[in-house]
Amino acid sequence: MGTYSAYAVLNDKENTSWSDGTTEDVYVAWRIVKADYYMSAVAWDYTEPFEWDGTTKTVSLTGLPEGVSVNSYKGNTATDVGTYSASAVLNYQWWNYNKPEVPELNWSIENLALALEQTQNAEAVATAYPNPLMAGTVLQVEIGEEHGANANVELLNLSGLQVPVTIEKQNGAYIISGLTRPGVYFVRIFTPTKSIAVLKVIVK
Repeated sequence: MGTYSAYAVLNDKENTSWSDGTTEDVYVAWRIVKADYYMSAVAWDYTEPFEWDGTTKTVSLTGLPEGVSVNSYKGNTATDVGTYSASAVLNYQWWNYNKPEVPELNWSIENLALALEQTQNAEAVATAYPNPLMAGTVLQVEIGEEHGANANVELLNLSGLQVPVTIEKQNGAYIISGLTRPGVYFVRIFTPTKSIAVLKVIVK
């Protein structure tokens, strides 16, 4: 990086000249400027709110170009329900490149019950019956073949907390017993990586 000077001098000014017919020494000022990193592929690995489950959630940058790395993050990890702002300090070749910029990310962890209520098309994935059901009776949950093999089931209350019930798998269905208290509950069907569907269940 820097500004430089170049000189060109004719060796024989009596017999040679420049293309414009002159013979004066030529002075040229020139410089090398810093380059920009290609940052269009850089993104935060976050697409939608996390569901609260008591574990630490983390967001980070992906697609960094060669020569750029993360020095440190701020606000990119959290455990509790809330909205957070993540930012990153980058290492880069400052002597050859302009400072790369990455926008901050606003991300959130949702109360599980709120996230469950937003689940769409649950009926296309699973059914729960009888619903409503009487307290002390058994609830049966049937899951379609597309998800049944890898799915797990849990029962949650309106606060998103797991309800201690007995869940048994029988012939491709889940039998839930121990529902002794009237109220509104959620049957969450999930894999280790995401929620598949949520069914709202009313116990009378």
